[in-house]
Amino acid sequence: MEYVRIDTTQNVAIDYEVANLGERIVASIIDYFILGAYVIATFMLIYSYQNVVPFQESLIYVLLLPAFFYDLLCEISMGGQSFGKKIMKIKVVRLDGAQPTFGNYLIRWLLRIIESGLVCSGAVPLIVILINGKGQRLGDIAAGTAVIKMKPRVTLNDATVVEIKEEYVPHYPEAANLTDRDVQLIKEILRTSVRDKNHEMLTALSDKVEGILGIKATTGPETFLRNVLQDFTYYTQGT
Repeated sequence: MEYVRIDTTQNVAIDYEVANLGERIVASIIDYFILGAYVIATFMLIYSYQNVVPFQESLIYVLLLPAFFYDLLCEISMGGQSFGKKIMKIKVVRLDGAQPTFGNYLIRWLLRIIESGLVCSGAVPLIVILINGKGQRLGDIAAGTAVIKMKPRVTLNDATVVEIKEEYVPHYPEAANLTDRDVQLIKEILRTSVRDKNHEMLTALSDKVEGILGIKATTGPETFLRNVLQDFTYYTQGT
């Protein structure tokens, strides 16, 4: 499995599993079927009304424009996904953690045209993805993006449920104000920082949680964060 480390806007890094080549190929095949169905439907529609609709040739070009811009339009309107990517549960993200912009999507789309065979061999993107190490084709490298799996490395249940003993005494009542998404992120970053022995990441996360909750930790960063997770479970799910 390949992972890509993405810096979030909170200045912490999270590892995401890169969409593998097979998933991206299947997503592309699904998109090609959708495009093929659209093109066939367009010609059938024009043919059915050939004696009624004027300027048929010009109309065909107009109706086929969405197919030409399919990838670009989908990624802009669907948050980094096409219909194929959505079905395969993968999406385009920026490596700096920010939301991809129109410019990022445009660069990916323009280079896709080159990679798909107008200038280079269609095998070029496959080779680049295989040797890149981050699952990036040329368009991703130029745009500063990657395609990752949507499925989280931990489930929401894993991220929010922490075992606590019946006699547990909570430390921070403010932990009840966190959302499930907050707790998921805290647990994932905590796990990653402990695994990598990244004390700076741990301290940054601890400082961020202190600021969100408006409290001051009375222990070290790791213990504080684990207490917050336990307190969240205590107050929101009971003992």
